Parts: sequence; C-alpha cells; structure tokens
Amino acid sequence: MDDTVAEGNETSVPEMDGGRASSPVALQNNSGFSNGNLTCLACGGEAVVGNVLRIAGVFRNPGVIATNATLVGNVFRNNALVGVIDGEEQVVMGGSSENLSMNFTPQEPGRYLVRAHVVYGGRMTPISEVSFQVKEKGTVPFLFPFVGAVLLVGVYAVVRWQRRNL
Repeated sequence: MDDTVAEGNETSVPEMDGGRASSPVALQNNSGFSNGNLTCLACGGEAVVGNVLRIAGVFRNPGVIATNATLVGNVFRNNALVGVIDGEEQVVMGGSSENLSMNFTPQEPGRYLVRAHVVYGGRMTPISEVSFQVKEKGTVPFLFPFVGAVLLVGVYAVVRWQRRNL
C-alpha cells in the first residue's frame, strides 16, 4: 500500500489499536493558512565579540487561523557556516503580525551574515538576510570613565591651586 497522500484526496486516519477511523478525512488545500512573510530582519546590540546580539524580524500571518511560528537561521562568518540558531515558538493570530527573535553570541571578529526564515504551520517563509561586522572586544571603552575621572580631578586641582595663589 502506498502511504503518500496527495492534497484533495481522501484517506483514512488510523486509530491507536491499529484499526481504521470510521470516516475518511479530506485534506483541504491550504487548510486556513496563507503564505506568511518575514520582514524587517535586523540585528540589535553592540556587535562585539562575546556580546549577545538579538536577531529580530516581523512575521505576518495573513491567514484566518492562529499558528505557531519560530524564527530560525543559519549564521555565516566570512562565508563559512558557524552556527544554527532559533528563537522561541510564539502563537501568531490570523491576520496579525508578531515580532520574533533569536539570540547569537559571536566568538570571533569578522563579517557575519544571518540567513533566516520563519517556520509556521508546517511551512516556511522565504529567506531574509541581515549582515553585520563584529569587532574584537577592546579595552579602550573601559578606560574612558577612568580617564574622565583623572581629568576632572586634575582640573579641580588646577582651579583650586590658582584660587589660592591669586
């Protein structure tokens, strides 16, 4: 017996005890789903080695029923695959849009590209891309408060010295 089922054909649904369901089920075209889409894919956060970056996009469910949707993607660094990431599954009501996101922590500097899509109701949206440059974590930004404090103390000392000597 051929186990493949084509859309629009009737089939019987097996029961737990190995028998057959009493009535056939017709598979409907689209079953209430329309083609969803992923827009506005973007990377948020400071693109520095070791920082968690948030890859987010907006998923639109133009269908009439709610569906579970998950943002998933492949991460490339300098054109080499370095990881596969996915976000948490969310319910997206029919006719509405939801922000979906996933996190990525780069381990090396370089040019990164994320190719992402949304998996929903047994379907996938077309692929969207976002790219960003990741820099090495430096110590210069951490020195700014220290340098600022030293300058403030220095200016205060000079002003005070001038007032005493006038």
